Amino acid sequence: MKPNQINYSLLVLILVILFSCQKSIDPIVDTPTNPTNPTTTTITTKYPLVLSPNNLLVSIQVPNATFSFANGSYYGIFSSVDSVKIFSDIIYQRFKDNFDFIFIITNNATHPSNQPYGVNFGVSNSVKGTGVEIYKNGWGSTSAKLKSFMFLPFKDAISYGPTLHEICHNWANYIPKGIFKTIDGNQASLPEMDALDGHWGVASTNGQLGGFDLATLQTLTDAPNHYHAQSGTNSSFGLFANGGNSLAYSPIELYMMGLAAKSEVPDITVFSGLTVDGNDFFNKGNFFATSKKTLSLDQIITQSGIGERIPDYQSSQKEFRAIVAVVSPTALTTTEWTSYEKSITDFFKKSNDETSLFNFYEATKGRGWIKADQLNLESK
Repeated sequence: MKPNQINYSLLVLILVILFSCQKSIDPIVDTPTNPTNPTTTTITTKYPLVLSPNNLLVSIQVPNATFSFANGSYYGIFSSVDSVKIFSDIIYQRFKDNFDFIFIITNNATHPSNQPYGVNFGVSNSVKGTGVEIYKNGWGSTSAKLKSFMFLPFKDAISYGPTLHEICHNWANYIPKGIFKTIDGNQASLPEMDALDGHWGVASTNGQLGGFDLATLQTLTDAPNHYHAQSGTNSSFGLFANGGNSLAYSPIELYMMGLAAKSEVPDITVFSGLTVDGNDFFNKGNFFATSKKTLSLDQIITQSGIGERIPDYQSSQKEFRAIVAVVSPTALTTTEWTSYEKSITDFFKKSNDETSLFNFYEATKGRGWIKADQLNLESK
């Protein structure tokens, strides 16, 4: 947490993001490998695209039926192959193929209860040593420049999260061989599973993708193999999220992103043989585990077989280009344009945003930057 105090409404939203993200575990909760076609709706590339007054984002105005489809489907526009292609085409018809990330926001005042807080839909990967194969599926980008689409289903997601979380999914966590384990806190009868869904599970990673702070780990004496841990001042920790944009990336996340050297990543404590009682875990951060191991990053790399990251920290990409597109059934009002532009300015600026939350530059310790302004310079 940054030192200044967080306001009450912001705290409530962050806690909602934290606990809604860990109430149930879906192996593809926010990293679907391919969209599906469960619903049919009419989508056209003729939707008007409008550039914001200060060239910071675009709006795409769609009919009510299309907006209802985006809100009614679990993965929003990613629930249909056709809709992904169409929205991609709308953007690339107007702009050059220079973007690393495309953020799609549906213009909702609050988070739709039937959708995840965010979705990262991978488009390409050219980095070795993350557990992800090298691939490129295109989706509008004719080069391998575009890394992913990120779907955020409510207005405040850029500022409050899970923006940092979804960006991290471009590189983590996809480490195989069962090194990281997780469990469904709501259904203790289910067996533990490998944390291969993009998150850390029960490990001392304490980052955007879950895990606890090692300094809080305790061995409880009320029962064998009973432990307590938490993240920050929370009573527990997230199995796959830790409170929106309220914390920075952890060392292992920075390493996977190409923003930290191997030597900066401390040893990580991982647990397996997991069982939990829902209330005991969510309210107190307590869990049972029959195995506890501490692994160095070199051991994780060797045992998982992923190999070292290529390119490494010295030669990795550290500056990125993004575009934010707001999908709305009506034209954005002056107030909405102003609000979105402020959120984008704060989150993507190359300096401290002067708020209690972290923007990308701050969350990476000033090592990474995503440029999202001057979209007029990217027009064809």
